[in-house]
Amino acid sequence: MVTGAPPARQRAGRRWPRTDAHSPAMEVTGPIEFDALDLRSAFAGEAAVCADAALLVKHACESKGAFMIEGADLYGLSDDFLRRCDSALEAFFALPTEEKNKWKATKSKDPRGYSGYEEENVYALTQKVGPPDPVEKLSFGVDDNVYPSEPQALEGLLQEYFYNVTRLSGAIFRLLAAALGLPEDIFERHLTHQRSSMRCLHYPPLQAPKTNQHRMAPHTDIGVFTIVRSDDRPGSLEYSLDGDSAFQGYRHRPGSFIVQIGDTLQSWTSQMWKSNRHRVGLPPPDPSGTSRFSIVYFQMVNFDSLIEPFEVYREVGEPTEPFMYGDYLEAKMGRMNTKV
Repeated sequence: MVTGAPPARQRAGRRWPRTDAHSPAMEVTGPIEFDALDLRSAFAGEAAVCADAALLVKHACESKGAFMIEGADLYGLSDDFLRRCDSALEAFFALPTEEKNKWKATKSKDPRGYSGYEEENVYALTQKVGPPDPVEKLSFGVDDNVYPSEPQALEGLLQEYFYNVTRLSGAIFRLLAAALGLPEDIFERHLTHQRSSMRCLHYPPLQAPKTNQHRMAPHTDIGVFTIVRSDDRPGSLEYSLDGDSAFQGYRHRPGSFIVQIGDTLQSWTSQMWKSNRHRVGLPPPDPSGTSRFSIVYFQMVNFDSLIEPFEVYREVGEPTEPFMYGDYLEAKMGRMNTKV
């Protein structure tokens, strides 16, 4: 376990995590080389986290706000299973819009079901002005789900994916606790009735983007962390590591997943760990059109969790004032359907 308090650097408290203070940077450079951790060697006897793994995670979260993991097949996320998920999702999103609308999302702040093309606006999420996102989505969570009946295999695959990625998130929590130098059960009281969610995304070909339009606008993630598969297709994730710098692509590792730190974990660490701004960029012009599919898992906490810096982080960094997670989620997600 990594021990020792971070260096003291007291700051006045903030109402919310610092996520929206920067203006968009449009230039793209890169690629970023994220630290990679193989889960096959990350744990020692009885699932204890190896010291080297804890140090890697700590450095990655402080410097870049993300790291890569390999070996997710240990948790059921094998290449073959992921290919079957991709095929089923591609078949669903190829259905006519009127068919997909049969499974329309039931809620806007914690959606379950289908959301159509350009129905959500991540610029609005960050209180900025810009066009809606040219993406359609299928959203799921721990309950109240709306599963499409076509294609027939989709429901079972999505349920299996959610179960497997939830198991993977348990391993990530152990890694994070060790990297923080805190007890392994430090997160448990925040997860007793959490509502983590999963979004299946289809980015159709985009021949004539609007001004300042991206496949998804720049933002930070709200929860503890996000798990997304590494992807080398054109028009993929791009990161601005300090919020003001140019966006950068990243170096793809086949079969790996990216773990991105969210605003909640940034607040627990007095913003010493980084919830980085990212976006889904536009692919190069392609007359034949390039679609992109992605499955993203958002690790949430209990809606009634009080989020405040862990004790070891209360005299360092830039602490936020304590806030209720559900209040923060609603304040952010409630803007998503606002077209600005």
